[in-house]
Amino acid sequence: EVLAVKIQFPENPTYSIEIQELLYTQGKELGEHFINTYKETALKSYKDKESFESYLYQGEWNMTAQKGVYTSLLFTGKTTIEGESVVQCNSLTYEGIKKATLASITGDSEKEIQDFLSTSFTAIIEEKIKAFYDQKELVKALDKVGFYLTPQGINFYLPAGTITQNSNGIVGFSIIYSYDQ
Repeated sequence: EVLAVKIQFPENPTYSIEIQELLYTQGKELGEHFINTYKETALKSYKDKESFESYLYQGEWNMTAQKGVYTSLLFTGKTTIEGESVVQCNSLTYEGIKKATLASITGDSEKEIQDFLSTSFTAIIEEKIKAFYDQKELVKALDKVGFYLTPQGINFYLPAGTITQNSNGIVGFSIIYSYDQ
C-alpha cells in the first residue's frame, strides 16, 4: 500500500474540495521527495539484498472548533525516513463557507497582526535563544504563521524547520480569545 486516506468530517463541499486539493499536493510533494532522495539507495539495497528502512507517512485532519459561524480544521502529520521523523501541520478556518483570515476574525489590521505575531514569537525565541535560528529568520517566516481556532481561543504556529531545526517540531502558542459573532 502506497497511500491510504481516510477523511471524516461534516459534509461540506468547501472543506472536502480544499482538503482533497491539499492532500493531493502533500502526497505529490512527499512522493517526489522520497523518489528524489531515496530512489538510488532503495534500488541498491534491493539489488544487494541489504535492508532498507521504510518510508512512513501518517497524517490526520481534526476539527478543532465549530462555534458560531466558524469552523477550524487542523492537519498534523509525521514523515519517518530511516528512523528520522519530521512533523508537518496545516490548518483551514472558515467563516461560513469562505476562508477566514485573522483580520476577519479579530477586526485587527494586517500591521497589528504582524506586530503581535512578531512580538509573540520573539518572546518564545528569547526564552530559549540557542534552540532557534537567527532572529532575521523570524521576520522572513511571519508569512508562514498558521492559525486555527479552538473553543477557548486561537492557536498560532510556525511549521517545523521554519525558525528552528525540524527535530524541534512545530513552534506555537495559544491565546484566549472570544470569537463569537
